[in-house]
Amino acid sequence: MTTKKHTLHSIINELVDRTNTDIQRIRHLESWEKGLNIRIETIEQQIMEMNASLQKLSQDVSAEFHKRDQIINELRTLIKEIVKRIKRFARKDEVEELEALVDIYSPLKSNFVTRDEVEEIISKRLSRHFKNNK
Repeated sequence: MTTKKHTLHSIINELVDRTNTDIQRIRHLESWEKGLNIRIETIEQQIMEMNASLQKLSQDVSAEFHKRDQIINELRTLIKEIVKRIKRFARKDEVEELEALVDIYSPLKSNFVTRDEVEEIISKRLSRHFKNNK
């Protein structure tokens, strides 16, 4: 009977040891699972933060593109206005023609006479003419 008790006792001890080992393994697995869950939650939180950050960045980039489009449209309008004004400028040949006309009528380059000078010249010629004819 002692053999039976001993055998029964050893079987019970063996079962208790296995149970304890299994419980330790289960606790270790539970701990490992908790660690994984914490990591997963952290990763999910980071992904959500990154997603929010990307959405904000996308909105900022979109707003910046909109501003650039407005600036480009304003520049196009301004360039069109400048082209219109440039078309109204005088051409080189027109300016040269005006320059030639100004040179012709320039009082500094031309010898214009005053009314008094003309009258004096006429009277001198008339007096010379009358002296010669007498």
